[in-house]
Amino acid sequence: MIQEHEIVLYQVEGTNICVNVVFKDETFWMTQKAMAELFDVNVPAISKHLSNIFEEGELFKEATVSKMEIVQMEGNRKVKREPEFYNLDAIIAVGYRVNSKKATRFRQWATKTLKEYITKGFVLNDDMLKNGKLFGKDYFAVTGKTAAELVYERVNAEKPAMGLTTWKDAPDGKILKRDISVAKNYLNEKELSRLNRLVTMFIDYAELMAEDEVLMSMQDWVEQTNQFLRNNRREVLEGKGKVSHDMVQKRQF
Repeated sequence: MIQEHEIVLYQVEGTNICVNVVFKDETFWMTQKAMAELFDVNVPAISKHLSNIFEEGELFKEATVSKMEIVQMEGNRKVKREPEFYNLDAIIAVGYRVNSKKATRFRQWATKTLKEYITKGFVLNDDMLKNGKLFGKDYFAVTGKTAAELVYERVNAEKPAMGLTTWKDAPDGKILKRDISVAKNYLNEKELSRLNRLVTMFIDYAELMAEDEVLMSMQDWVEQTNQFLRNNRREVLEGKGKVSHDMVQKRQF
């Protein structure tokens, strides 16, 4: 039985763009429905582009399409279906034909990182990890607070630099609105040192998994993150914390 996995492809304005894929034969596969969601168009549009791709000889249907049996939820029932899945070549080909903002973002990103996903088993975004986005659990492991809670509690217009310990153009540059929203900018020296050590250790571990070609879904990585933190005697964040993004915005501005 084939199993679908959710992966995070990239981020747009802080929002994860996620898709459901199947891993098979050293590539991954998506249904027309999944492609429609990825490119923010309807399924008939995806179907039309695929038909044109095959008719024009850009790709051969026999090499890029495969029927796979999966189990999906329909209401409260688990139902076996055998939809058609399209491989990475077809996904990229469609992405270059669709006219939408999401498709444009995909085209800018696809060639560089999708191939990396296939060869490594995941896309390792070092910058994202180093800037405090280890599935949202790293700040909590260091301070006992979520990123939102840190900003909410430590931002203070009456303190020097609004309570910030650093910012993008520190120490002499102007503090911008985006600086105030970054939880890492409120950490003291000891907290920052611990955060950097944890993230560096996790990056080393993730790169080892990549070198060993261990294929892991996003859920696998979340579980591995939790175990990694426990192994380092850190408290693991459960849930989203007590402070929402809206609460932070109202507090700041």
